[in-house]
Amino acid sequence: MCLINSIVHDWVLPVLYHSVHFQFSQDIVNFISKHDVLNPRMRNRFQLIRDLHIGRGLNGMGDLLYGSRQWPIHPLQQFISLCTELQSLTVLYMDQRLWSLFEPFLPPRVNKITLGPMHGPINPQDLTQHPPLTYLTSVYTCLSDEEAEELFNYPTMTKVRKFCEANSMGPAWAVNQAPLVTKSQSLQEYEIVICGAPDYTQPICLFAEQSLKQMGASDRVTLHQAPSGGWVRILYDEFVENRRRFIGMLTSSTSSSIFT
Repeated sequence: MCLINSIVHDWVLPVLYHSVHFQFSQDIVNFISKHDVLNPRMRNRFQLIRDLHIGRGLNGMGDLLYGSRQWPIHPLQQFISLCTELQSLTVLYMDQRLWSLFEPFLPPRVNKITLGPMHGPINPQDLTQHPPLTYLTSVYTCLSDEEAEELFNYPTMTKVRKFCEANSMGPAWAVNQAPLVTKSQSLQEYEIVICGAPDYTQPICLFAEQSLKQMGASDRVTLHQAPSGGWVRILYDEFVENRRRFIGMLTSSTSSSIFT
């Protein structure tokens, strides 16, 4: 019985902590006060977190809004730095002036970052722990050519995805940066996702597709129309699916260890 309890405990903890979503500032503060303590069994649980999603979800609830003073800057810096095994970080609705305060705290294993809408500039030189970023998603943000080229050429970057609002200049700017892909040796895909009502997205997608053909864009540039629900739905579904895959892998591994 003790062996079974131990196995169950060891299985449940990684499931509970693998994917963490915060919508309210006080939840972040409470989590830190409970876990950043002298007891190593509690403090070590930060290391179980692999996927951190910060910002409003599909229900639209939360006080972490763009321009809000509710963002707990220092506690969040502390939280991120303690998640030494973190692999994926999503930060939504953070004021663009604040992102630079978090770059030096990104743990060394982060390989996926999602930011927006209207996030601040991403400065690879400020990523002092040199995370092996492979996948960057930028939502409703116009990057300068210099920023885009620097991200495309980040040594480990394999995919950059840009969500663009159809009823804006975003799609045009994203398309105009497609030629920069040819300057990268590692980038495998530059994905442009057009969001908005179908009446807007369909003609914009057609125009963007024609523009990419005219400029002879690399086959590494892809173009898609966002499904119903838009970018918020896409990002949250990916967060949930990542957790589901982890549970599936853990279940398979645990079953094998019990019956061998």
